[in-house]
Amino acid sequence: MRLLAYGASHVGHVRRRNEDIAIVGRDFVRDATADAAVVLGPGERFTAGVADGLGGEAAGDVASETAAREFVRLVDEAGANSTLRENLARIAELTNDEVTRKPFLAPRLSGMATTLTAAIFGDDSLQIVHAGDTRLYRFRTQLERLTRDHSQQEMSGDPRIPRNILANCLGGVGRFFADTGTIAAAEGDIFVFSSDGLTDMLSDDTIEETLRDATKTGPGVRTAGNNLVEAALSAGGIDNITVVVVVVERLKSERSK
Repeated sequence: MRLLAYGASHVGHVRRRNEDIAIVGRDFVRDATADAAVVLGPGERFTAGVADGLGGEAAGDVASETAAREFVRLVDEAGANSTLRENLARIAELTNDEVTRKPFLAPRLSGMATTLTAAIFGDDSLQIVHAGDTRLYRFRTQLERLTRDHSQQEMSGDPRIPRNILANCLGGVGRFFADTGTIAAAEGDIFVFSSDGLTDMLSDDTIEETLRDATKTGPGVRTAGNNLVEAALSAGGIDNITVVVVVVERLKSERSK
């Protein structure tokens, strides 16, 4: 399985601190960019995702980085991909436990919380873990959202509730849960992880058009990622903006032949 990945995280035009973080393999990206070209043999894997510390809450930047690093550590320590698949929910719970535990050791971190949307690529598929309102999209012939927002508005169906009020996140006060699942990848698939600083600024139609334009002549992961961030900044950039783009260039890598 051959992947191209690119992540970018920008503080935006309004906030003074970036509480987002991107996961690009073993790189954790804030106020920066990172890219990767990866060939995965049988049993090997690559992690990508986005965590968004809750805006206005204490130490949101610490919360998002804690979640990202703990999640990647637990994935790295897991066994075979088949075992990992069975333990995704447990890995999410342990990641939440780490975010929840830190304020007990450092009271200044009290109240910190974060979202997390991540996927582990390997064996021609990806395993998804999601909590909060960060999102994962797939662009094949058209854009498809693969996650649901864990917001009170979306989960209750009541449009009167503001979109930014979460019903679930890591480190939150309620009972934590994570959506998990496995989907097959196809050659040419483009996966986009994003914080709400992107999706609050851009409609799904605009995201789709941006991806389509950026990939007309090739994979274009860097162009796609940068163009999405620039579009969100041009639309106002009122929150931190983070995006990770992963293109599946080939399935059944040369190592498996």
